[in-house]
Amino acid sequence: MIDFIISRQSDLRDVRLTRAVRSTSAWSDHRLIKCSIFLSVRPVKRRYKAVRIRKLNVAKLKDDLTRQEFVNELHATLRPTSASTDEWFHFKPVVYNAAVKVVGVQHKRHKDWFDENDLAARKTLDDMYVKHLAWINDKSSANKKVPISRLVM
Repeated sequence: MIDFIISRQSDLRDVRLTRAVRSTSAWSDHRLIKCSIFLSVRPVKRRYKAVRIRKLNVAKLKDDLTRQEFVNELHATLRPTSASTDEWFHFKPVVYNAAVKVVGVQHKRHKDWFDENDLAARKTLDDMYVKHLAWINDKSSANKKVPISRLVM
């Protein structure tokens, strides 16, 4: 057979079915080779991790004192320079760094369902803990000596 299907050695497991289809009308030493292959798209491997910009805690800007402190920090860090094309590239990091210094970054915190009742729950747990310790430390308790079958009934 003269005609071949060429594949990599590592891709041989992806080749499903290979057939030689013979011609019905004329004889030839060439055959039509039909091959079924399993193809899968692999995800792109990224060499570098994307830089995440931390979110600023803009809720602090509602306070007038914090807002004034931020304005003062911007006045101190931004210096008037001659108009050039490089100015815009220096503007963004200066403003961001001033905001991080004054306002700070946002810390993501998932709110739990029991946050509102945390004090009441803590008080109940402490009470249960004290009672449990008292029950464990009571050596002469009659209830501890009773078999479990009698307690259930």
